[in-house]
Amino acid sequence: MIALALLILILSVATIFIPILGGYLTIIPGIFTLFLPGGYHIVALLISGLNIANILFMSPLLLTNAALGMQNHDGKWALVYVGIAIFHGLVALFIHFKYLRLRKKEGRDTKNIVTYKKSRAHKSTAPDEILPGFSLDDPESVLVTPVDLPPEPEVKPRPKVKLNTDKPVKQV
Repeated sequence: MIALALLILILSVATIFIPILGGYLTIIPGIFTLFLPGGYHIVALLISGLNIANILFMSPLLLTNAALGMQNHDGKWALVYVGIAIFHGLVALFIHFKYLRLRKKEGRDTKNIVTYKKSRAHKSTAPDEILPGFSLDDPESVLVTPVDLPPEPEVKPRPKVKLNTDKPVKQV
């Protein structure tokens, strides 16, 4: 399946460099991404995003046809242009929901990535049980580890510099 994903990725990159029919040929990798399994959803979403960027920004023929069609009051080319982009957006949505359905089927939580369930058998240990005499509520009980600090270095004052302001400055 990774070979199929790489083949689809190569096809969608190749459609960027095909000058005339490249925008239309993005439909082929878009259809193939629908057959990728849910485990490859990141690659499939990358391919869909690449196809959408190819249609909207790197396909001058589709954009020119859409603009000329709108100028001549013929909206079919504009519908083709927007329709291909919407097709790839729907493919991306389908892939995303297919992945969510796979996660739900496997029993994973779809809302939170990290889940924590506290069982009744688990008893949390309070800090005062770990360290007697320590309490989080009492601000005076602080954990302190006795450490011998090195002596502070002796700081010597800097010598004062006197500026000679009596002589005029020569300008060059």
